[in-house]
Amino acid sequence: MRADACTEINRYYVISRHEDVGRLSLNKQNGYPELIEVMRKPLALNKITFLNTYSLALDKSAREGKKTDHFFSLQKEGDYFSDALQDLKKAIAEENIDPESPRSGNYEDLKPVYKKIARKMGIRAASRQQDGFDFITYLAKSSG
Repeated sequence: MRADACTEINRYYVISRHEDVGRLSLNKQNGYPELIEVMRKPLALNKITFLNTYSLALDKSAREGKKTDHFFSLQKEGDYFSDALQDLKKAIAEENIDPESPRSGNYEDLKPVYKKIARKMGIRAASRQQDGFDFITYLAKSSG
């Protein structure tokens, strides 16, 4: 998927069978919407940020055979990145971490530091822990 091809969030829903799978639909400039699967705790998702930040609220559920579709409403919220920067600064201060550490991107040597920050900020990677660490590094570099 090319990130520049998607223009906005279309909808979010979770299909419950034996396991829950979230599906995030993104509108594209041309063609069919892009579909991204959310595998890790999709019913626990409460915010999505893609260009804008949206809070999620369960709108309705529909049962069809052995599956249940849960549809969520999307409500525009404030600026997530500003909030995340504040959360990062707070986590660094509370854990007495050198602010330069997460800017380095040196994950192997600083894995315990990144784990502390991620836990304090409530960041959970969907499939790779590295994704969460990359996000923390991006925020740290953005904070100057």
